[in-house]
Order: sequence, then C-alpha cells, then structure tokens
Amino acid sequence: KGTISVVSSMFGFVPGATASNYVASKHAVRGFFRCLRIESCDDYLVSIIYPGYIRSEMTDGAKTLVPMMNTAACAREIVRRLGRHEKDIIVPKFYSLLSAFDRHHPLFFEKVVRYIPSANPMSTMM
Repeated sequence: KGTISVVSSMFGFVPGATASNYVASKHAVRGFFRCLRIESCDDYLVSIIYPGYIRSEMTDGAKTLVPMMNTAACAREIVRRLGRHEKDIIVPKFYSLLSAFDRHHPLFFEKVVRYIPSANPMSTMM
C-alpha cells in the first residue's frame, strides 16, 4: 500500500481576508485529494498536510497574532504524523481550533477574519 502526500494550507479549511484566489486554490487542493482518497478505495493512503503560519523565509517580517512553528519542528511533526498514517495533518495543532471554530461559528469567524491583517496569507509574500 502506497502513500500520496500533498501540502495544502490551513486556508484550505478557513477563509482569509483579501486572498480569495489563494484560498480558492487551497480549497481546490483539499477537494481534489479528498475525492482521490474516496476513489482509491484504500488502495493507497492519501494524506493532506495543512500548515498554518510556519516561520520561514516566506514569513520573515510577518505580523501575525497566531503562533508560528519553526520549519524543523514542523517537518518533524509532519513526518511523525505521516508515520501514524493520518489522513489530515494540521500543523501546528493550534490551527485545528481555528478550523473547528470556523465550522461551528462561520459567520462570526468571517467577521473576525475581516479585521485581522495577518489573516491574509499573501501579505507575508508582498
């Protein structure tokens, strides 16, 4: 049995302010690979990795209200969880709370995200 691992983003789960194209692409990755997971009929494992803000060259200088994980710790966590054959890997785990909050209180979550400058994933790259 083989494994397909793909890296998406936490923005595959939650909306981000002023980044509709980025968020849409991450939702598409999530949707496509979830369908592939179903179609594979357990012939292989499909793991989708959803990193949040990870401290790296891309996020240098980012002003964010959420905690960042360093790249080495993130890589270790991903490898550990792939070894446990997890299908959905959210790193850091803190972001699981954001996903749950959005799922249970979407209207409130959207209002909050609108006013958080760091909720724009592309702002760290500009």
